[in-house]
Amino acid sequence: MYLPALPQLGAELGATDAETQLTMVGYLLGLGVGQLVWGPLSDRIGRRTPILIGTIGFTVVSIACALAPSVWVLIPIRLVQGLLGAAGVVVGRAVVRDLYSGADLARIFSRLTIVFGLAPIVAPVVGGALLTFTDWRGTFVVLTGLGAALTVATLVWVPETLDPAHRIHGRSTARGEAWRALARSPQFVRYTIVAVVAMTGLFAYITSVSLVLQQEWRLDPTAFSLWFAVNAVGGILGGQAGGWLVRRFPARTMLPVTMLVSVLAAGLVAAAAVLRGPFWLLELGLFLGMAGFMMGSPLSMALTLEPFQRGAGTAAAVLGAAQFTVGSISPVLVAALAGTTTLSMGVTMAVAAVAALVIAALPRARR
Repeated sequence: MYLPALPQLGAELGATDAETQLTMVGYLLGLGVGQLVWGPLSDRIGRRTPILIGTIGFTVVSIACALAPSVWVLIPIRLVQGLLGAAGVVVGRAVVRDLYSGADLARIFSRLTIVFGLAPIVAPVVGGALLTFTDWRGTFVVLTGLGAALTVATLVWVPETLDPAHRIHGRSTARGEAWRALARSPQFVRYTIVAVVAMTGLFAYITSVSLVLQQEWRLDPTAFSLWFAVNAVGGILGGQAGGWLVRRFPARTMLPVTMLVSVLAAGLVAAAAVLRGPFWLLELGLFLGMAGFMMGSPLSMALTLEPFQRGAGTAAAVLGAAQFTVGSISPVLVAALAGTTTLSMGVTMAVAAVAALVIAALPRARR
């Protein structure tokens, strides 16, 4: 929601582009690390309580974000906001795994891409509209209200989905086995790596696109929000295409195909950077990039969690933590070395897409 306001935030707080991006990276790191806490905790005490604690905390910390006096105060507050927001991310995945398995698991994750897609469509457009009568602080006031609404929704509509027989208590042997089982599963290891590498490409887009389009391509906040929304439509279409395909073809077969789409998309972005246009070439690459990622994400997620009926929260935590931690740090390192440009964004997306394709296409391990 505050992506359109990043240039304004940097100007008001006297922050560089890198410092401004750190406010986003801090949140993403919190989302990653926090999942290592909330996921195992939900395996122990159930799913509902961690979501409630996280949403209530998110609401309170959003107020602190709106009041931050400097970028170096905002960055750690955003980190805490991410730590609390991680509860919904990881426990939500575990809830789905509690309720579904096999092809149904991949199908439901594909349906959830509607939610994943609607958020980036609505949020930047709302954020751009908010800038017509408020500033970046106003977006965090709105997020405070959203957090309160999510808390109420959890109280009213989210049941407890974890069977007490499947809970992992205290320092039991089962608790340690839940962690060891992850490393012993070739399927989990492979598809976690695929998901992490693919997420690196997505974060290269998310953390850079606001500055790239508004500063390098001279779009105003409203135009940026609209094009960001168009790309999110690509994500929705990709997610639904993934759900349609997984009913007809095995997820293992379809995942490399989605990676090919991401490779093509990243190539178009890099080409637009080298040729310095046209804009439609860049936009086509970004659109296909979102479509390819959202098409492949539910497939890799389902393949990663499929082996775990017990300990799904722990598995989802490791997956999510690796995605958000590695995925968010890598693009920032690239930006620090090469700057925040269309070319650095496109090259990072391309390297990530090719690596994910190679790993997803490797022969299936016996053990």
